[in-house]
Amino acid sequence: MKKQMLILILGVMLVLCSCGAQSVSSSQPQTTAAPAGSEPASAVSQAAQPTASPTAAPAQPAQEAVEMPAGGTESTPAQSPEETQPTEQEAPFQEQFKKDAVRELEGLLDKMTPSEDENEAVRQAASLMNWGVGTTLGEDEIASTTKDWLAAQGADRQKQAQAQLKKVDAAYKKLLGSEGEDLLNRAGCRAMAAYPWSDGEPLETVEAVLNSVQEGAR
Repeated sequence: MKKQMLILILGVMLVLCSCGAQSVSSSQPQTTAAPAGSEPASAVSQAAQPTASPTAAPAQPAQEAVEMPAGGTESTPAQSPEETQPTEQEAPFQEQFKKDAVRELEGLLDKMTPSEDENEAVRQAASLMNWGVGTTLGEDEIASTTKDWLAAQGADRQKQAQAQLKKVDAAYKKLLGSEGEDLLNRAGCRAMAAYPWSDGEPLETVEAVLNSVQEGAR
């Protein structure tokens, strides 16, 4: 009888131990192993987000390109050939204009022939004054041309030209004054004269001719 009771107690204890082990194993959470080579979802989401470099400079707005002529800079643009070409083309014309002006003065001096008629001196002075307000020659060029013309004349012609230009000088000074128009009318050259040539002030171009002749007479 005692043996039967001992066996029954041992059986009950074994059953209780077995039930306790099963309850403990069922209470623990089950984990599923991730497949080999896969990454956690949080790591993948972080990798997908772009990261800004801490040293990257802020983007600058694009500047419009400034077109400059070849060979120039923004501060000193190069001149185009069209801007320099007219100057080169004008040089021969300017030289020709100067030659024409010199010949015109020489022709005017050739006409300063001696005359005892005061009206002739007035006409010659009026022609000289017309030329003086329209010439493109400078005073130095006028003086040089007059001296060269005078030097090219013979001794007798030089004296005649100098004597006549003294009369022209006197008529020129009168034409600058208030009686200028009356002198032109008496000489019959009012229509051809560009009267009044000035407001009474001397004409520097005419003065250059007359002074050069006086200097040559000394």
